[in-house]
Amino acid sequence: MKVFAPFARQAFNTRSLLLRSTTSALYQRSPMRFTQPCAYSTKPDDISTEQYHKLSDETLEIILDSYERLGERYPAVDVELSQGVLSLDLPPNGSYVINKQPANKQIWFSSPLSGPKRFDLVNGKWTSLRDGLSLGDDLRTETKIVTDSLNLEPVLFEGIDDDA
Repeated sequence: MKVFAPFARQAFNTRSLLLRSTTSALYQRSPMRFTQPCAYSTKPDDISTEQYHKLSDETLEIILDSYERLGERYPAVDVELSQGVLSLDLPPNGSYVINKQPANKQIWFSSPLSGPKRFDLVNGKWTSLRDGLSLGDDLRTETKIVTDSLNLEPVLFEGIDDDA
């Protein structure tokens, strides 16, 4: 449909106007800036289902042990591991869930602070393909908020970032 623009010397198409106004609004937004290196081209390790279960179970056990040790110093911490799902209540941060995702051979991490993340095994470490950080790095960062505020020693998660 052609419409005559009152202040223009020529007619224009309403569809193209809509498209131009939509795309110009997109360009007016500030560009995204990545603070972490992107690892889009990184490929997950090719492991069997049995290897995945062994490595993911070991990782969840390390996380469980680490938070149980923190719970000895800070009794408000509540951690439980059952059937591949680790539930963690870490005041004042909130509740976390870390679980196995066998269909994708991933470990999923849900945080009240940083939101959901998925970790693939890359070069023997559980790594987020989105930001390149390891599962251990994310756990240390989020737990540091609690340990620093309570003047507790940091949680180490010994063995979580070792090569598989």
